Amino acid sequence: MIIRRKRVSRIVQDDRTVMRHWLPGEIRSIKRVEADMMSKRVLAIVLLVVGVILLFFAYQSSQSLGDQVSEAVTGRFTDSTTWFLILGAASTAAGIGMLLFGRPAARF
Repeated sequence: MIIRRKRVSRIVQDDRTVMRHWLPGEIRSIKRVEADMMSKRVLAIVLLVVGVILLFFAYQSSQSLGDQVSEAVTGRFTDSTTWFLILGAASTAAGIGMLLFGRPAARF
């Protein structure tokens, strides 16, 4: 049985170009990895946008008259403002972390 290998692409690795020959089954797995990486990037961007929106709502809520009176009397934000701040900060941090420090699913 003879297996034919086709040259598909070049891969840059350690500042040198390495020719890599792929089997047809490997090509499908590479496309799956690329799709997985793209979906992780989309998730990171969605988390970042949702986090910024929640932080905006937290700021708007903290500037309301009722929240400022409550803060003056108790020294704390209302529960809804606190949750907006916590969830917004966590979502923003997760989105930035996934964008900056997310590793590719596979290394070649």
